[in-house]
Amino acid sequence: MLQLIKEETEHIKEEVGLAMFKNCHFERASQLFSELVLSTCFVDFLTLPAYKYFD
Repeated sequence: MLQLIKEETEHIKEEVGLAMFKNCHFERASQLFSELVLSTCFVDFLTLPAYKYFD
């Protein structure tokens, strides 16, 4: 599963370009997605874990 996520993240990077990829938090989103789908404990609302990234 992690390999698939890495591959898809690379496809996104190629599609949007490196500058936009870095400026729009795609890496953070990919990490969060990985945490959510690989966790043994699912959260009730998928947005809750993202709150820790808000300033």
